[in-house]
Amino acid sequence: MRLDEQVAKEYRLNSITDKNRLKTSLLLAAVVFVIVIILFKYNLWLQWGVPHFEPTFLDTHALLSASDCNLKGYDVYKENPCDALKRPHVYSRIWLSIGYIGLGREHLPIIGAILVVLFYVCAIWILKPGNFTEFFVSLAFLVSPPFMLCVERANNDIIVFILLSVAGAFMISNKATLQWFSHVLIYLATFLKFYPAISFGAFVYYLRNNKVFWAVVLISIGVIGCFVWATYDDFIAIATVVPRPDSLRFTFGSKFVFDCLGYSDYSDILKIVFTVFVFLITGLSANQYKIPKNQVSSNRRVVFFLIGSFNLIFCFFLNTNFYYRYIFMVMTLPFLFDLIRRFPAGSVFRRLVRAFFIFSVLALWNELFINLIMSTIQKALQWPEPVLYTIYLCILTLGHLSAWGIIVILLFFTYSLCLDPGMEKLRWLTVNIVRRSSGKSQKGS
Repeated sequence: MRLDEQVAKEYRLNSITDKNRLKTSLLLAAVVFVIVIILFKYNLWLQWGVPHFEPTFLDTHALLSASDCNLKGYDVYKENPCDALKRPHVYSRIWLSIGYIGLGREHLPIIGAILVVLFYVCAIWILKPGNFTEFFVSLAFLVSPPFMLCVERANNDIIVFILLSVAGAFMISNKATLQWFSHVLIYLATFLKFYPAISFGAFVYYLRNNKVFWAVVLISIGVIGCFVWATYDDFIAIATVVPRPDSLRFTFGSKFVFDCLGYSDYSDILKIVFTVFVFLITGLSANQYKIPKNQVSSNRRVVFFLIGSFNLIFCFFLNTNFYYRYIFMVMTLPFLFDLIRRFPAGSVFRRLVRAFFIFSVLALWNELFINLIMSTIQKALQWPEPVLYTIYLCILTLGHLSAWGIIVILLFFTYSLCLDPGMEKLRWLTVNIVRRSSGKSQKGS
């Protein structure tokens, strides 16, 4: 690279000052909160592609009502008459402790509002858009229907998001105490909703000391194993009542695209086959096209990317979810923005990031597209129901195919970041196991 090209590149990377980021972040916060307030005030949820139920903040209401009924002596895993929809409790017993600190259904509006504000504060702090391109991309994510569904219901994924956001900030701290406290926050998030345990996968990249890494792995397995053992009965109860999406809409998971294509009887088998295929092909591709180490951005962006990516990939392949799980995409964006800045047009990495953003628009705004396109066709053209249903199914299928595209690209970059340090940690473990076993055999002889 010529000197003038290097200087231009460094200028491009460093031209986004903290002052610029602060201005665009404040503007982003203002626009987002105006949109959210308008949606709440004028009840425009359905027009935005978000189903609305009463009471507002329905999912936080579920937690508070379960806590209230638990105090009254009900087994809320079996019945919860305190809930507006009579839904049983489907989460860890830890949530039921809310009632012991004096919080109940009467506090729903203030608790829901606080959760929404904290969610957007954390999200915008992570994003810190540096220019208007990043501003508009961030805005498109933050007010998309999946994000708005999570906000409208004040789903407890918001609490998990907040905990993991603080954990990510503590991971990159220079203080050892805060770094270790990040583990505690991930444990807490895991105890609340189980799936955040996968966030420890970020330590493959983040913890360079092999001995410390394997110590953390063993401690984490022990702590989470003890929690599962202690709450095993709750796990069994939750497994029978946990809500599953009963529709192809508002969903996030690897099987739904096969349901859309008419292979619902074979969707579980196809899901497994395609998952194995995707993991193999993406791993081989990432091994060939690795991000150069000198082009890897700051630890802050990488750590947040890996936390968000691991949670999205894990939830996508393991289970069927409502699509507010997309909120973890926020954590991946700063790293992807940085790749756009660091690599020239035409590079593999830049093309993948652009494809990621295209897939994101198709997946995140799919419900709005369905509403707009279907309502327009129904008003302008008197087409028969079978034709309308076919169009509707095509739009829905495009959304679920785009979700696969998002996950494949995230998997590629996750592999690219973690493959080498992961293999190095496995080699270190293998060598030490062999040494110890050979040492013991020599002592025995």
